[in-house]
Amino acid sequence: MKLKNCPFNVANSIEAWLRSHGKSIRPELSSEQKADLEECFDLIDADGSGAIDVDELNTAFKVLGLKMKRKDIEKLMNDVDADGSGEVEYEEFVEIMTTTLEKRSK
Repeated sequence: MKLKNCPFNVANSIEAWLRSHGKSIRPELSSEQKADLEECFDLIDADGSGAIDVDELNTAFKVLGLKMKRKDIEKLMNDVDADGSGEVEYEEFVEIMTTTLEKRSK
């Protein structure tokens, strides 16, 4: 959802309502940020399957210095795993790295 063209007070009201309901607006990413995330995804996807499993994401988080329990990573993945595959594809990975991790840090 893009709120760039909404009046400031309307955009803030919508964002506040979404946050109060446990949702948020995914931040707009620049081309460079998208390229960085895609490169990161490809590096994490150790087996080249096009999807990241819990073990791959856990390893990546450790390398990045993010300390999370396996059950928390599983929950994080389940929250965005739209197709129920038990793995996250690129778009779901972007959701984790933008909106979901942002919500958990607050």
